Amino acid sequence: MMLDNTAPGLPNIGIDVFCGFLYFFVSDTLLLLDDVIRQQGNHMPIAIENTCLLIGRFLLGLYFILPGISKITGYEGTVAYMEAHNVPMISALLPLTIVMQLALGAALIVGFRGKPAAFFLAGLTLVISLYMHNFWDFSEGMERNHETQNFFKNMGITAGLLMVAALGTGRFSIDIYLAKRAAGA
Repeated sequence: MMLDNTAPGLPNIGIDVFCGFLYFFVSDTLLLLDDVIRQQGNHMPIAIENTCLLIGRFLLGLYFILPGISKITGYEGTVAYMEAHNVPMISALLPLTIVMQLALGAALIVGFRGKPAAFFLAGLTLVISLYMHNFWDFSEGMERNHETQNFFKNMGITAGLLMVAALGTGRFSIDIYLAKRAAGA
């Protein structure tokens, strides 16, 4: 059974595209509201921003730690899956991927060297997406739809990681604690 991936009333536009436009509309509205609140001198948005960064870092870090663990417990299956996707140098890249997912995922969660951790995880996610979610190599059908969805989901995760890499980990992080301690505050 094929799933209909179009929004009602919007023929030929995938639900992912529709949700993307909805996201940008909502986020622009929230940014406008945030500007209004800041102009009135309310500092609540700063607390919200830092809390959102903490929760976001936790979820992004967990997104890497759990698959890193499953790659260890299902090592042979992961090797077979990578072979099926023609990944080169599996004997070196799989252990490297596991170490990166576990170490950088944990670093992101606690906010230790969060900017570089997020940057390297963004690169890892991009490379994994190009090899493992290569939807362009599949003919029309459910498998292509599945890989397309996974590819663009990973691009969204990459975007979130790049935002952390650019903006930092926020107030609730080891990075900020160490910076304050070094400054004598």
